[in-house]
Amino acid sequence: MNEEDLFPPLTIESLVEMVRRFSDSKSEIYHMGAVVNYFFKMNPPAQSSDIALIESECEVNLPCEYKSFLTLVNGLQFGNAECEICSVESVIDYYYAFGDFYPPNMLVIATAAGASIHILLQINEDGYKLYATSAIGDDYIWLLSDDNLLSFFDKFISTYGFPFWKMYKDESTAVIKLNVD
Repeated sequence: MNEEDLFPPLTIESLVEMVRRFSDSKSEIYHMGAVVNYFFKMNPPAQSSDIALIESECEVNLPCEYKSFLTLVNGLQFGNAECEICSVESVIDYYYAFGDFYPPNMLVIATAAGASIHILLQINEDGYKLYATSAIGDDYIWLLSDDNLLSFFDKFISTYGFPFWKMYKDESTAVIKLNVD
């Protein structure tokens, strides 16, 4: 038996399948100072026409990893009601609601702390980046990662929405909201 048999590589599909197993049962965990019900509510998969709607409404070409995620689950709510990975409809709603605050190539794809934290996907011709910011009152956006949605989804889901980006916040990655490249 080799190492890959014991620890198969993580993929969007395997991550969603693991979450699906947890979404069928509820359990309690200690999370951020309180005991919470640990479960996920998964939306049915998005249709390709829904994904095309994001691309046309927001005038972007979504990364393949993100399209794969949406074709498996069109949004995911955490049982603690504090976090979610946005559905197609929510992404479009946030795009229009925050159009004056974020550059047009940035989409809110997840929220934390009761939607007061936005996780932004910035899409450029040469790739994408992930940022976190406070929805109100914060002038800066903090870089989470370059070109790695799978890693973000894994961290966000496995920490049950814990703001891991705060622990590793690097002041040099801060950019002003309306001047992001």
